[in-house]
Amino acid sequence: MTVVPDVINDLIESNYIGHFTKLLMREEDIFMQEYLSAVLAKLSEDPYGNALLANHCLNASILFERFQSPDPDIKKHNLEILHNLMHDPIAAHEISKSKKFNFSALYQHFESSYPEIQHLALDVAADLISRNRDEDIQSLFHETNGVKMLLDFLKNEEWNDLHVKALNILRFAAENPVVVDELIESGSIPQILYYIKHMENPKLFIEALRILVHVANTFKGRKILYSHEIIECLIDALRQPIQSDIVEVTCYIIGKMTLFDHAARELASTESIKTILGDINAWLESKFGRLQCDPHFSEYVELFKRMLLAKESKDVPATERNIDRNIQYVLSRAKMLAVFVARQMSGVDSAGIRYIDQQLEVHLKQIKKCLETNMIPLGQLRVGSYLERAMLFKAIADRICLPTAFVRGEYGVSWIEIAIPQMENSNEGGLFDARLDENNEDYEKRIMTELLGKSNVFTYQNEHEKEKISLSRNYQSTIYPTKLMKPNFIVDLMDTPGDLIPIGSPRSKVYTILY
Repeated sequence: MTVVPDVINDLIESNYIGHFTKLLMREEDIFMQEYLSAVLAKLSEDPYGNALLANHCLNASILFERFQSPDPDIKKHNLEILHNLMHDPIAAHEISKSKKFNFSALYQHFESSYPEIQHLALDVAADLISRNRDEDIQSLFHETNGVKMLLDFLKNEEWNDLHVKALNILRFAAENPVVVDELIESGSIPQILYYIKHMENPKLFIEALRILVHVANTFKGRKILYSHEIIECLIDALRQPIQSDIVEVTCYIIGKMTLFDHAARELASTESIKTILGDINAWLESKFGRLQCDPHFSEYVELFKRMLLAKESKDVPATERNIDRNIQYVLSRAKMLAVFVARQMSGVDSAGIRYIDQQLEVHLKQIKKCLETNMIPLGQLRVGSYLERAMLFKAIADRICLPTAFVRGEYGVSWIEIAIPQMENSNEGGLFDARLDENNEDYEKRIMTELLGKSNVFTYQNEHEKEKISLSRNYQSTIYPTKLMKPNFIVDLMDTPGDLIPIGSPRSKVYTILY
């Protein structure tokens, strides 16, 4: 009767789950155990029924006892219940913490003569091991020789159809560095590589690759993989007509292997690079369609560089003026680039941004129709809001070494944060006001009043009144370490292009929140 949807709904809504659970806990008769566990297994397939069952089986001890029953049907039904309960976060936590839980008992069912029990036992193991942040489960799996059990299981060719599930469990387990060390020390890496070198089944191939992702995360793992000629295997894989998710994982492992010196040298060969780049392009095309070339963006970059050369001071030697990371130019280049970006993306109405979103929507539709793809080259945009302007600013800023960060907010709002070096100069003493928007004091006061309230405005003004920046003109000693600099301003690309807004100020909060 439980196969009839209306009956299932009635049993769940009538709260019979608690009654069936109590009966299962007390019942000693094998037939009744089979019947009750079958009913609960069916009811637990329903999300609401599963949640109700989780409330009545928080210790889950009865389930662990029942799946060790000599009756195969009782085993099957209780494994089904466990598998379903693992989808409920509370129940999954309680199951993993139960004192009655025993990995060894679960391993025994890997070799069951009943295929359904084998499948379910592997599914439950995957459910548990996938909780990789649970240190108790990870430790228990390691202590009960779980890795060895899986590797032995994979050696049995009679269970080839289940090898995908076993590899999947091993992949979850390999997220623990201890398991990776065990795989290396036990000499099991060749066994995993076998599925890459000799297997034609793409499911086995991808699961084996995902295990190697975690192996390649360690120096010892990269070294052992290189010794087994993994680079050649990966390049060969990219040369084959394979599915996109395999390409993605393969490229990730290649990226990790470049951290190993010998592998990086091998990958640097012209033939390998051509293969990798060609396959990445093919993968991108399969995901997003054919990419369009973007000559306009290159023109933007060259135009802006020429503007910089014409603008920057003539009294600085040419060799020094071309040093991109010179502190002298961070502020001026940021302001200049902001104005440049705003001008390129202001559309037909360059005087304001009131209707920029409507203009952008129409503009994007026109470009997509013309190019016959949703992938739009950045340089072809002539209208842009927060996201588009921030993207163009970041793309050009990277090419002139401005220390910037592209930040994504909510509701399509994006912005650029920049690190303006703050240095004392005892010789020159030239100071720049850190607020950089003194010409807009009324705006600042209004925003501060709205966001902070009148009582806090005076405090904020006093705290920021003396915030200054001093820039050194000793050009040879002002090359800045971009990786060590922390962004301290937001670049205004919308309201007053070129203004630098202190991060954390009331105006920055207005800029980064879309009303």
